[in-house]
Amino acid sequence: MDIIKLIPQISALKYYLTFKDGKRVKNGMSTEESIETFNTMKSKSMALEQLPYFLNASYFFVLQIIKLQHNLIETKGKNISSGLQNLTEVELNPIAFLTDSFFNSARRAQDSIIPYISRSFSLSLPNSMNDLMKKLQKNEISLPSHIKTEFEFYWNNNGKKLKDYRDLGQHHALLSSEGWIAKNDDETLLISILLPNNPEEKSGSRLSYNNPEVLALPYITMEFLHLIGFMFKVTLMLLPEEINPNRNAQVVIFRNPKIGNPLMHPIQDEKPFQNQVENYIQQLSTWFSSENSIERPALDPNFKY
Repeated sequence: MDIIKLIPQISALKYYLTFKDGKRVKNGMSTEESIETFNTMKSKSMALEQLPYFLNASYFFVLQIIKLQHNLIETKGKNISSGLQNLTEVELNPIAFLTDSFFNSARRAQDSIIPYISRSFSLSLPNSMNDLMKKLQKNEISLPSHIKTEFEFYWNNNGKKLKDYRDLGQHHALLSSEGWIAKNDDETLLISILLPNNPEEKSGSRLSYNNPEVLALPYITMEFLHLIGFMFKVTLMLLPEEINPNRNAQVVIFRNPKIGNPLMHPIQDEKPFQNQVENYIQQLSTWFSSENSIERPALDPNFKY
């Protein structure tokens, strides 16, 4: 499901902000005017398309985490009689990969609301919500009070901590490196993958996983809902009253309009690439143990995915 279909005003607002200055390619324009106008439209569209993209990406990663955990319970849980059973790296890593991906995309969604604010009020703003909030706190930037209130409420209650998790996983430590599965007394299958409760810490030795314990999936699902709630309200505030928020408005501006057929490649399954990786690592091992050359072994010029 496209999460943006549940927040239609984002599409309406995106369309409005792309064309609100009236600039669009029209008949009668010179070639130079057409190119300049098209590039302006493309620049606006590319900045505004990030918000729906990263909200959808965040939603996708949450759903994939849920599916992976459910499948894990269905397969591994059948062999559990009682007590805790540790998840292996092979079982845990796909969930951890998606957890990192959620925090990355949700953090980028936070930043992606800024072009909407900037274009709505003709303001020059930082590209990062974190930098924007710092400047708001220092009164170095002024926003309309109703917008500022929404930003401060979300950031102080939810957004800043989500940003801290993303920064911790990006620069300092794995967010989820242990997991457990168990069977309850009533035969219910349970899973435990924890996040540190103090992601603002940058030292692994000071990360805390107790008092309170933070279960990864419940935290992620709630933070996604808080993110959606923030975006829902702010985009409605930005949309002019005369524009129907349910208007089916789509902006399709090709980055590189094609004349003729585009460059393409055939689709294969993953096996050829896996074989190529294994073969190349074997070549690297042989080269490292026997050669003094700086140049690594050449890649197979005949391999194409």
